[in-house]
Amino acid sequence: MINLRGNIIPIISLRKRLGLPEAAPDINTCVAVMIFSGEMIGFIIDEISEVIHIKRSEIQPAAEIVGQPWIEGTIQIEEKLVVALNLEQLG
Repeated sequence: MINLRGNIIPIISLRKRLGLPEAAPDINTCVAVMIFSGEMIGFIIDEISEVIHIKRSEIQPAAEIVGQPWIEGTIQIEEKLVVALNLEQLG
């Protein structure tokens, strides 16, 4: 939990939710705060390289991966293939 401008926000570790080993926080570790159904939730992430805005229609459906409902699909951005996560499934 953190207090952000007077709001108490639950924090979720994406590493833990994705079944990855925990890592010690470093200078790149950050908390990304998002709003779901009117509530703020923070996600601890290793690093943010950039923030992009995309339309849902730009997400190409991913082949269904059993047991991983948080993978929404993929997005091709220039030479990069970005995996789009369904954070509501992780919350």
